[in-house]
Amino acid sequence: MARIEQEDFSSVSWNSERAAERRSSQSQAPPAGDAPDSNGYQGQEANHLDAGLGEEVLECTVSQPLKENEGSKDVFVSYLISTYSTFPAFQKSTSNVRRRFTDFVFLFKQLSKD
Repeated sequence: MARIEQEDFSSVSWNSERAAERRSSQSQAPPAGDAPDSNGYQGQEANHLDAGLGEEVLECTVSQPLKENEGSKDVFVSYLISTYSTFPAFQKSTSNVRRRFTDFVFLFKQLSKD
């Protein structure tokens, strides 16, 4: 089974605390220039929209490891991935799917590329 090195994720904001801090610091900042940005937005609203700050939520939970095809040569471990989102682009607000451990290894490698 592939091994993933442990990383220090202490600087990662797992909740919306940092987003709230950014919003409060932006509200205290002086207004942006009068010229519209490339999307046609002006002033402080342009910065807010470009930063993607909003009240949307995307929560992902990995749980319930399950050994599948036990007793055969094709045994593997799958995990339940549960998501909840308030993003309007998502067709459903909740989703559940099972994924193999190797899918996580692939994702880790892709996200770790320079």
